[in-house]
Amino acid sequence: MIGWLVVVALSGAVLLALGAIARVPRGALGMAVVAVALALSGYAWQGHPELPSAPALALREGANFDAAEAHAHPMKPAFTREDMALNTADAMVRAHNSAGAVALLKSELATEPKNAQLWDGLGRSLIANGDGLITPAAIFAFDKAAAIDPADPMPQIVHALALAQNGRYDESAQMMKQLLAHAPKDAPWRAGLEE
Repeated sequence: MIGWLVVVALSGAVLLALGAIARVPRGALGMAVVAVALALSGYAWQGHPELPSAPALALREGANFDAAEAHAHPMKPAFTREDMALNTADAMVRAHNSAGAVALLKSELATEPKNAQLWDGLGRSLIANGDGLITPAAIFAFDKAAAIDPADPMPQIVHALALAQNGRYDESAQMMKQLLAHAPKDAPWRAGLEE
């Protein structure tokens, strides 16, 4: 109801200002009254001032902070250059700038070519840049990450999932079977991979 009072008050103020202050001729003032009446009817037809406000959609799509996951890992003394590059690349992908994320990680890998986390991040960014399709470059990045740090299963898991997403189910199943064959029985990621 208050929305209507504001609209009517503003309309009246505009018409009063046009007639009393601007001294618009009667014919033009009549046209202004018609224009304001048309605007009010449009507002009555489509306006919904009673709807509650909501945050912008882009602000709600971001990943939620998981405190339990953050506490599961030991705290580092400070953010490393690798952390900053991976976090920035992740933010770029979420902002629909996956090409920028790929370029950033490539530049970081030029100075740290034996960093498995950067290779893994590059593979993920390449998949995002290809609209979810795995490319030979992404496969190369995951293979590099797995070769540098064979104890970390995540590059191989993401590689296998990407293969499955792209309809290459036999290759994906083969890769997952190999991972499960070498996985410890108490690995936290084992149950998800078995599913």
